[in-house]
Amino acid sequence: MTDREPSLELAAPPWARLAASPPATDDPIPSLRPAGFWRRAGALVVDAGVWFLLLRLGDLGTVALARWELAARAFDYTWGLVVPAAYVVLMHGTAGRTLGKMLVGARVVTATGEAVGYPRALLRLVAWFVSALPLLGGFIMAGVRPDRRALHDLIAGTRVIRLR
Repeated sequence: MTDREPSLELAAPPWARLAASPPATDDPIPSLRPAGFWRRAGALVVDAGVWFLLLRLGDLGTVALARWELAARAFDYTWGLVVPAAYVVLMHGTAGRTLGKMLVGARVVTATGEAVGYPRALLRLVAWFVSALPLLGGFIMAGVRPDRRALHDLIAGTRVIRLR
């Protein structure tokens, strides 16, 4: 086509060009859509229900050991600390998600999008308590940051992504 021939290409209107451009975010990996605050909160509610059921199951062991008060108390404390922590670490380390995250369509990955693994899942659990300390401020961060990462995600180098 020469300079004198008319062009049949139509220029896109300005609003179409703006809609086609990806939104600007501070997210280093825009292809991994972050799970929003409410999606994560829903997963936490489901997981709290799972923890409740696991703790009630442990009560059966405590009742069975009731005649040995010290053993029953030791079992109860150990079960109450180890089982919920094991649930979170094993589920995140193995599948990248707990039952709650499975139901809401979310997964925990590293900051670069890889599988978390058990050591990082344990670090994330420990950092979860740091998020809870300053009046739940570490959790509220997930609602205000553009990448939706909470304080425990930043400490552990993880992110929660949306699958659906």
